[in-house]
Amino acid sequence: MKLDASEKFSRAVVAKLKAARIDLGWSQDRLAKAAGVSRTGVTMIEGNRRNPTIVFCHALAEAMGLHLSEIVKEVEQEI
Repeated sequence: MKLDASEKFSRAVVAKLKAARIDLGWSQDRLAKAAGVSRTGVTMIEGNRRNPTIVFCHALAEAMGLHLSEIVKEVEQEI
């Protein structure tokens, strides 16, 4: 399956968020609780089974003390 540019971008942002979660030693459940979202939602986006909204990604980033804008800039430079 060939990914279009927006799917590649979305997956790259999610990969950065997941890497940050793992670096913090957080479980998906801990991140979900800190962000005020469902664990199922975190599982679905990390497994590429659902496209995340910007609001969802912002909540995850903010919960981990990150700026989504910085993550987006990194992804733009890498893609």
